[in-house]
Amino acid sequence: MRNSVPRFFTALLALFLLIGPVSLLGAELTERTFVPVQMGYQSQGERSLTHAQDRLLVQLTDEALRASTLPDFYDRSAPLHSTGLASLDVLTVEAGLARILRPYDQLKRADLVRELGIDRWFTFEFSSDENLSDLAERLKSDPNVDEVSLDWRAYPAVAPNDPYYSDQWGHNNTAQLLSYDWSTHTHTGPAVGTVGFDSNAEAAWAAAQGYGSSGVVIAILDSGVDNDHPDLNQVTGY
Repeated sequence: MRNSVPRFFTALLALFLLIGPVSLLGAELTERTFVPVQMGYQSQGERSLTHAQDRLLVQLTDEALRASTLPDFYDRSAPLHSTGLASLDVLTVEAGLARILRPYDQLKRADLVRELGIDRWFTFEFSSDENLSDLAERLKSDPNVDEVSLDWRAYPAVAPNDPYYSDQWGHNNTAQLLSYDWSTHTHTGPAVGTVGFDSNAEAAWAAAQGYGSSGVVIAILDSGVDNDHPDLNQVTGY
């Protein structure tokens, strides 16, 4: 009886590890709520699709690009309809391929283009109602293909549109915070603070632009947190 509890939790953990990844693989985020910061504070954002529904980004291998009939062009107004690579063309035609385009402009640094494989990326547009995630997996298994990606939408929100954002001096300190009036228990005194004494958060947000799709949520809380505040989504155990 002494080992029954540990064995139970061991079995439970094993079951979670087996079931959890399967459910995560099957869950594809297709929409999100977004309000551009340039629009100012909005009480409700608009739902938008997180990726294009009719195209995939496909990176060919070096050998495949050399063997293909794809020309060395960067004119996006000159689409193609086949790659000249038999196995890849069969897959894409069956999926309803409409045209092939280059997604990126030609860069001056040819050495970096080759090193990063930028010249091997193409946009494959489809006219049929295809399951893009499933199609991406099939294309990735083709020996002519290095990588396949959904064409994700960018959400370039640089700074939050929170109406109380200016109170968070730690992100961008302009000495904007009013001093605390102990008689009224409000921030109604003269402005205080040291300009530049902050975390430079806005500079990081503007440079990285990766937080929108990373799935990482960061909360900075102190001892004065309001547990009932609508901005907080509390998770049991945290």
